[in-house]
Amino acid sequence: MQQTPKKFTGRIKQLKQEKSWFVVDLGIGLIVGSLILWGLLIPLYFLPISESWKVFGTACLLVLAEIAFWAGTLCVGKELAMQIRKIPSVGLWLEKLGIIKIDRNKTEKKAEVEKSGD
Repeated sequence: MQQTPKKFTGRIKQLKQEKSWFVVDLGIGLIVGSLILWGLLIPLYFLPISESWKVFGTACLLVLAEIAFWAGTLCVGKELAMQIRKIPSVGLWLEKLGIIKIDRNKTEKKAEVEKSGD
């Protein structure tokens, strides 16, 4: 269950009271920056450069994105970092645009079957 934006911003305000506002804002910026670095992987393959540079660029972007995410997680805490990471859900965007249809009942039944199989 996703939290409403009001609860989400309330958690940020609470964190800013507990920690320095700079640390919290830096952490959020690092996590959002890591998502942007992941997004840069797509246009990288369309650049007119050699395959070896594309592989090198991919490796660099992945390493930088993970470093940025985990550094941001250290700044804001695990709970808020996981909430921030869930925000840009491509599947939900495609469902809202009507491009795909996600069957929520099927997903829930699959999870129940996996739990009962353990």
